[in-house]
Amino acid sequence: MGGLSKKLRRAHYTEEQISVDFFDVMPCHPKQRQFITAGRRFCYFLGGIGTGKTKAATRLALFKSLEQSGETGLLLGRTGRDLQTTLIPSLFEDLDLFGERTGIQLVDEFSRGNQIITLINGSRIILRPYDRVDKLRGINCAWAGADEIEYCLGDPLYSFNTIAGRIRQGRPGLRQLFITSTPNGLRGVVAHFLAKQAEKSSMYHVTHATCFNNPWIFDPDPCQD
Repeated sequence: MGGLSKKLRRAHYTEEQISVDFFDVMPCHPKQRQFITAGRRFCYFLGGIGTGKTKAATRLALFKSLEQSGETGLLLGRTGRDLQTTLIPSLFEDLDLFGERTGIQLVDEFSRGNQIITLINGSRIILRPYDRVDKLRGINCAWAGADEIEYCLGDPLYSFNTIAGRIRQGRPGLRQLFITSTPNGLRGVVAHFLAKQAEKSSMYHVTHATCFNNPWIFDPDPCQD
């Protein structure tokens, strides 16, 4: 992502162009920042409660939406309940914080019925549960993020591969699937990433965090999980 990992330069938010340092506007602890800026095709944030992994996911979703104007992304919750109670509130907190700190309201339209957020740069964020992951097969996108992959209701690796198959749009070097999860043993997607790391694949990245990496764990800061 080059310089874009630090600044979103010349991004079209309105009819004007502005330069925004993403991490000045959206504070992240070092592990969250590592995850957001990794720039690999497949990125995994692995950590327990309090590591800020869900917040890292929604901030990366916002980052990806600003990175390529006019593209579509998928933000996926383990279930519909998880989506409504965790991911959507976290994402709107991020959007509100961006507005408070820059004076720019990024949301152009929110279709509650279709669960689609359209930003003023033309990017769309489609919000879906992936408990019935095969229902996603008709969607094509430039990026996707899935929360708590190891605890999905189906097979984690099957869900991972199905979601990965939807990422067909946007610039090839910027296409990305990012996932988060609490550890659940050396199996599923964890085993897949371990195998790829053993092969020294440049397409895979893992950020591992504990609650001690989150300086806001006892503070009501939006970086808290």
